[in-house]
Amino acid sequence: MGHSAIDYPALMTRYAADLGLDQTAFERCMMADEALALVQALDAEQRERGIRIQPVFEIADQRLVGLQSLEVFQRILEANS
Repeated sequence: MGHSAIDYPALMTRYAADLGLDQTAFERCMMADEALALVQALDAEQRERGIRIQPVFEIADQRLVGLQSLEVFQRILEANS
C-alpha cells in the first residue's frame, strides 16, 4: 500500500480559504523567505526545548503532550490563576 505525498502548501491554502483569509495575501506570505525563516526558527527553538511532536501545550511550568480534554486545560488554568 503506497502513501501519497501531502501537498502542504495546497493544504494550508485550503485551510486559509476555509477560515476566510485573504487568499492573495496568504499565498504571498507563504512564498516569502521571511515566513520560511520564521517557521524554521520556531522549529529549532522547539527542538532545543525538547519538543519533537505536536501538539504540545505549555501552561505555566507544565507541558501537555498530545490531545487533551477541556477539563485538563480548565484544571491547569484554574490552578495557575
